[in-house]
Amino acid sequence: MLGKTINRLIYGLSIILGASLFTIWIAAATLAADNKFCQQIKNSITNGSLLVVDFDSSKILCSLKANQNFIPASLLKIPASLAILKGLGDYYQFRTNFWLDHKNNLIIEGLGDPFLTSEEIILISQELTGLNQISFNRLLLSHSKFGKITIPDIVNSTEPYDAINAALVVNFNSIYVTLSKDGKEVISAEKQTPLTEIAKNHALVHLLPGSTKRLNLGNNLSITLDYVGQLFMKIFSENKINFQHLEHRALTGDLVKEKQLLYVHHNPLALKEAIKLTLKYSNNMQINQMMLLLGAKKFGFPASLDKGMKALKISLKEINPDLASMLFMLEASGISRNNQASAKGMMISLDHFSPYYHLLNKKNDFYLKSGTLTGVYNYAGYLINKNNNDKSIKFVLMLNQPINNRDKLLALIKQLSKS
Repeated sequence: MLGKTINRLIYGLSIILGASLFTIWIAAATLAADNKFCQQIKNSITNGSLLVVDFDSSKILCSLKANQNFIPASLLKIPASLAILKGLGDYYQFRTNFWLDHKNNLIIEGLGDPFLTSEEIILISQELTGLNQISFNRLLLSHSKFGKITIPDIVNSTEPYDAINAALVVNFNSIYVTLSKDGKEVISAEKQTPLTEIAKNHALVHLLPGSTKRLNLGNNLSITLDYVGQLFMKIFSENKINFQHLEHRALTGDLVKEKQLLYVHHNPLALKEAIKLTLKYSNNMQINQMMLLLGAKKFGFPASLDKGMKALKISLKEINPDLASMLFMLEASGISRNNQASAKGMMISLDHFSPYYHLLNKKNDFYLKSGTLTGVYNYAGYLINKNNNDKSIKFVLMLNQPINNRDKLLALIKQLSKS
């Protein structure tokens, strides 16, 4: 009897040990699968960093040089957006003031609205008409609420990503135009935007015959203000608002004391919606304009780069005490190659940006932001898996290398989430 009992104990123990060994083997096989995809990603990165974590548990699934700084490019728009939303509020609205002085001049006072577009000017025209304000002496433009703004690495070009920042800017300081095949006729490519003299001349110089393109007007503030004045005058005229003197004029100092406030235009676009559009088109001018307004709210007008970046860093520090020190930011858009960030710093940004993940562009199951400069090919964001068997993840991929293989690595990151 004793022998049979011992045999049964030995058999039972072997079953238990076998099951345990099987469990250990399964765990090891799963880890090997994780390491397989993780290792493939690492092997494809010649100069860069990677951090992939579980969305819910924050468990690290794959990491490479996560504490080392690299050029983030437009990935910086994520922490910048986070700081701006915290500092200004989700439903903050951009404003533009309209004054009437003692000589019956209409004064447009720019307060930095980055979304002051042709559609908004049409709405402004309708509001002024509704107030029975349809006849003025002259149009005056005030841009004194911003100092001279120089964003690092913004150059004088026709590319929209080089658009300048100023207190009074329309249509993102750009024109969208078509040049006829014979190179003689310029047509506005936006039905809501009448063609101005500045737009026409700019297109004749910079467009190829038969092409349609959005052109930045350059970094000359005088040209920017002339375009503002010409566009307002055209749209005002179309809406039966008249001026005795047809030439506008830019003011060089503060507004005159003898004036009354006619109308405050609140852009109907709430800040959260504006951020979504800015992230969608990765617009440098817009995010830097918002950063400047954050500085003006914190430290007062006139807005300046110094005030804006100081306020942005304070906001980031309030979000997470370590965050500001992990991101070396000279401006908010990421256009400067002297900006630096680590994957860890970007991951902390993603942690706090999670309630806003839907503001990022959707690419298959990913919600992500790209960051691109010459030799810089980055992605950061979220993979939201609806299949319960697959993990939802947060990820940062920063490639500062000649080869752009980020889409291939993105596919491997998705495989990593399934393993």
